[in-house]
Amino acid sequence: MPVSIIDISEAERDKILALRESHFCDFKSILIKPAKLTRTIAALSNAEGGEVYIGVEEDKDTRANIWHGFNVRRTQTAICKRSNRSSHWARGTLLSFYDPPRTQG
Repeated sequence: MPVSIIDISEAERDKILALRESHFCDFKSILIKPAKLTRTIAALSNAEGGEVYIGVEEDKDTRANIWHGFNVRRTQTAICKRSNRSSHWARGTLLSFYDPPRTQG
């Protein structure tokens, strides 16, 4: 499975945060369990495809999307190990890690 880390601009990050969940777009917590992530990716693979953003969550009060981020290298390793054990969903999956600029605060 091809894996890449892509540096994105603030504008690109904001564009992702402006998306809404739909048939083709899903946001998952950085705390998602591997089995749940596997089911999500398999469901998209069995449908018409789509994108899963891990580390983007909806604020329950404001309903705004928030980018929590995570350690890209550690998460990449964990997901790739999982995909090697679950190759039935990994085939044809493009895995990219977006690394936005850090915000101060």
